[in-house]
Amino acid sequence: MDQFIYYKKNIFVHKLIIIYKVMAEFKIDGRMKVKILKETFKESFGGTLRVYVGNRKADENATIASIRAEGKPAGGMVVAKSWYVETFENKMLEEYGIKVQVFTCDDWVAVLDGIKLEDVGKIKKGATKADMVSFVTKK
Repeated sequence: MDQFIYYKKNIFVHKLIIIYKVMAEFKIDGRMKVKILKETFKESFGGTLRVYVGNRKADENATIASIRAEGKPAGGMVVAKSWYVETFENKMLEEYGIKVQVFTCDDWVAVLDGIKLEDVGKIKKGATKADMVSFVTKK
């Protein structure tokens, strides 16, 4: 029975990710688990998202509400493909007090701040910062 519930849950999450991917944006709320946030980010934009609590990586099973900074609301936020990496990282810090970093698809190097989220997945594996310069659209 537990396997069936887990299977149904994964189908729901997968459908949800597909819907968000088509829209090229997704909503973050306090009930979302870190693992789902990272998976949704990867599906939507092609990059790897690192989520931190202080200086340590966040627990994959923790919810956004449970790791947010004290005094920060657990409300929702819609992440758009037109945002720059810097904008997304700053908004996560402002809204939730959670530090995140966007990395390339292979989790090799941090993506430059001036690159739009929609372009993160276009960066090749093993890229260097110099390889990313052609994707920078914000000066």
